Amino acid sequence: MKNVIFDFIGIIADVNYVKLALDLPITQKVSAFRIFLSMKKNPSLKSAFNYYQKGLIDSQELYLEAKKVCPNSAYVVPELLKRLPKYIKVNENVISMAARLRKNGIRTFIMSNAIPETEAVMKNYNLSAAFEQVFLSNQLGMKKPEEAMFAHAIENYNLNPEETILIDDTKKNLLSAQRVGIRPICCKNTTQVCDTIKKLFRPLFPKQNCVSERTK
Repeated sequence: MKNVIFDFIGIIADVNYVKLALDLPITQKVSAFRIFLSMKKNPSLKSAFNYYQKGLIDSQELYLEAKKVCPNSAYVVPELLKRLPKYIKVNENVISMAARLRKNGIRTFIMSNAIPETEAVMKNYNLSAAFEQVFLSNQLGMKKPEEAMFAHAIENYNLNPEETILIDDTKKNLLSAQRVGIRPICCKNTTQVCDTIKKLFRPLFPKQNCVSERTK
């Protein structure tokens, strides 16, 4: 394989939404879990969050949409967004492995369904040394699993899909990549990503430790 596309959340960084909610003041915990559940189950709020990931609405508009669905719980949305970066733990070993891949002629990319809060975390790291390009949904106005997201990368960076893999933790994203000819690889956490990279490119990582100090 000549090209590797990494997801961010779940692949380069792990996020603990449960701890985020549990660490809130006791009066906000239940509201936080209601919001998380509604974002997964309620079509209106789910759609609003998709728009937020595409950069089509801002956090205030997201809050107003949440208020329509969960009028008694939406007040916690700004606090959840404010606290979120603290609960995103980047595995720096994944970044260093990507940097080594790139140094050895493998083209590496990030493709993330991002929001401003996750983008802020990315800015704390020198990703340009490890990745040729970072594709963010909130900048492009499109998101995985839309095939247009993959087509954008393929067309603008002259990628041969047959020589490209996507490492992601979401089935829909992996299936979409497969439909455009990209090889999908499912990983469920950052340590599994390290192990996968080691197996795929074994000569480059003979003694690589897969557990980052920042994920312990």
